Amino acid sequence: MLPITPACKKWEKPPCGFAKINFDATVSNEKMGYGMIVRDADGFILGGSGSFKETVINIELAELIAFEESVKVAGDLNISKAVFESYCASLVNKIKRRDGHYYFGAMHG
Repeated sequence: MLPITPACKKWEKPPCGFAKINFDATVSNEKMGYGMIVRDADGFILGGSGSFKETVINIELAELIAFEESVKVAGDLNISKAVFESYCASLVNKIKRRDGHYYFGAMHG
């Protein structure tokens, strides 16, 4: 059996005038960590952040916290137009409704 080769993901530019914020989270041993990086349309790093928290949490909630912190970083950097990117499909599907509008409330449960 041949090993599965992961697809190479290449960073894609955001639309002109937008920043792109990539965020991610991890959960292990009753702790979570998250981080994000903010780039402009040329790939120049504008900022970023990350942290660890000692808490029992599931990965989707950890990703939500990473997203919320990413929104705060965008505000701190005075970014008014941003594209947020995550590989957590379940979170993305909950945030982005089918009609293309975004929903942010009542996700903490």
